[in-house]
Amino acid sequence: MCGNISVKNDEGELGVDIDNLSKYYGNKMALKSLSVKFYRNMITAFLGRNGAGKSTTWSILTGLIPPSSGTAYIDGYDILTDIKTVRKRLGFAPQYNILFDLLTVKEHLEFFSE
Repeated sequence: MCGNISVKNDEGELGVDIDNLSKYYGNKMALKSLSVKFYRNMITAFLGRNGAGKSTTWSILTGLIPPSSGTAYIDGYDILTDIKTVRKRLGFAPQYNILFDLLTVKEHLEFFSE
């Protein structure tokens, strides 16, 4: 897949394509061969038990940590080669609110949109 190529099928337009993503810390496996597709204009929940690899996956997708193997594409952009563009195109809503007590709602939106 190449940057910003629109891929459509019966499910809709592909937004996130995770391809065989794995993460190891030494010999400890945190994520094993995850492949999944998320489609644009759909609300998608990423659920699993504690230790299933959810946080590891999102840390990889947002460029906080590199994968041990595999890759993912966000709107056709590869997280391994185009992370700056990926970060501009990816939104993330964590389980718990991450709010600063002294900021207004408007200030929060401005802060997180930069």
